[in-house]
Amino acid sequence: MRKARTYDLGYYLLFGLDARLWRMVLELARVGPGQSVLDVGCGTGRLTLAAAGMVGPDGEACGIDAAPEMIQVAREKAVRAHSRATFEVGLIEDIPFEDGRFDTVVNTLVMHHLPDEVKSDGSREIWRVLKPGGLFLAVDLQLPSKGAVSSVARLFLSHHMEGSDIADSLGYLRDAGFTETESGPTSSSYFAYARGVKALPAPA
Repeated sequence: MRKARTYDLGYYLLFGLDARLWRMVLELARVGPGQSVLDVGCGTGRLTLAAAGMVGPDGEACGIDAAPEMIQVAREKAVRAHSRATFEVGLIEDIPFEDGRFDTVVNTLVMHHLPDEVKSDGSREIWRVLKPGGLFLAVDLQLPSKGAVSSVARLFLSHHMEGSDIADSLGYLRDAGFTETESGPTSSSYFAYARGVKALPAPA
């Protein structure tokens, strides 16, 4: 539980993560009022809570994480914020929601943790829970090659980041059935994104 409660502080000290990052992620994911959004690997819930504010009272924001202690902290945050966001324990490779539930699925700082098999299975699960026409966005670390922050980040994160590149996720997305796949930099020098769309059914 201590790790969960210090999680936000650690990433804030390394990367200055704050509300600007979550707005950037939700804008890249094209989230708007009335949508249903799932945050996979939600951690302590900051992105999910931001999504709940953006989708408004007619929308839905859910977060899942494999760690029960993260979910407990996220639920406590939601209560304090009087937020409608909901949180459940769940795995990216076994998402606890029905087919076609969400307009948008997002994750941040997740893909670099996952072995290849889980990336593949998780991409298929995300495709399954998206509505036709729905969008998936993954945002992950893209550490600069120089500078003091880069040196500190690599010291603490190199065991997670070995061989990691968010653009590598595009192959898993395509194999899962996503179209319009793309990757690129974000407005932060520390992050990049990968994105794909669950295509609408072909006309009969």
